[in-house]
Amino acid sequence: MRVLDPASSLTARRVLLADTGSADCDDIARMIGDIAGFSVEVVALDRLAESVRHQLPAAVVFEMNDLTTREIDVIEELRASFDHLPLIVISNALVPSQVRNMLRLAVQDWLVKPLARADLVDTLMRDFHRKSRTVSRVHAVVSAVAGAGATTVALSLADVIARTLDDPQESVALVDLDFSLGACGYLLNMPNGFLLDSVIMDPRRIDVELIKLIQQRHSRGFYVYSFANRDLVTHVNFYELVMRFLEDISAQHEHTIIDIPYHETEWRRDVLTAVDSITIVAEMNLPAIKHALDLVKTISGLKRRSGTVRVLLNKDQTSLFNGHRIDPATLKDLFGSTPFDFLPNDTAVITEAMDRGLLPAEVSPSSRFVHAVQRYWQDNLRVVLRPKDG
Repeated sequence: MRVLDPASSLTARRVLLADTGSADCDDIARMIGDIAGFSVEVVALDRLAESVRHQLPAAVVFEMNDLTTREIDVIEELRASFDHLPLIVISNALVPSQVRNMLRLAVQDWLVKPLARADLVDTLMRDFHRKSRTVSRVHAVVSAVAGAGATTVALSLADVIARTLDDPQESVALVDLDFSLGACGYLLNMPNGFLLDSVIMDPRRIDVELIKLIQQRHSRGFYVYSFANRDLVTHVNFYELVMRFLEDISAQHEHTIIDIPYHETEWRRDVLTAVDSITIVAEMNLPAIKHALDLVKTISGLKRRSGTVRVLLNKDQTSLFNGHRIDPATLKDLFGSTPFDFLPNDTAVITEAMDRGLLPAEVSPSSRFVHAVQRYWQDNLRVVLRPKDG
């Protein structure tokens, strides 16, 4: 391991530069060392994980010609152990499959050679400022089947979080990933007219400024990102757009609720791998429960770093003498170690909220559905916290 141009101040931010054998390694090291407030250490690729564990750096930079299995294995190892460590890749132009690999591994930025110093400075400073923020908690709400009510649950969770924040300076985002419908925007009477056609052509345009431009703020305090554009869904760059979209939104908000549609997409499993919690919403009927079980099985096979998975059985009808329509003991046998909860059928309130473009809590704060969502957040999801990066 060699140290180049170490900063004299103890507050210098230490950057590890992976030595992959590229001829440009020393030039990149000098470039990082010349940035005020940063020091750089060049470390052999096979010793990188050990060096990170010994002393956590401000960032890790991979400088290479091409992204090979060797580099991917090291990036996977670091990402599995260090959720929020900024990883930056500098390389020649990559093919789409390699770009998807980097996005899947939550690489913070990718810079293409020949490298401009200003781009490297901007990347390191941006990732440092992100790292100094409270890390966002990201909660996915997933439909097991169409019509299960997951979108209404996601809207209500965003509302509950916004109204129960411990710190009023924190913010909440609601992200609708069904671009074919944009249901969150329509249900809230907040359709977003911003055209993402130019962004889909070059998803690297997504940055803090764009996120601020396209966000909408609901009157109850949370921010809404919901777009209806069917043409985006089949575009070759849609995967990259979704992943960059989520990365930059979650960096701007302390709490992010993601509404994920029931159908399979090329990005869905990668998103579910990265979130802090997953709430699967199903109805109280056997076909929906079967789909929920299939989804639980799929999620259990993902290489998730952490986080909880729970099932919400929506539209539950109970009677005074017979209780739940499906006995909880039977459900326990079906779901095994996966916890589940019930949301009551509150058709009148939900229907009125849809028709008027309101939240269920705006129609009836005392609604049984609203109270159940509040309890679900307080008892199950509020405790899913990630500590600040040290």
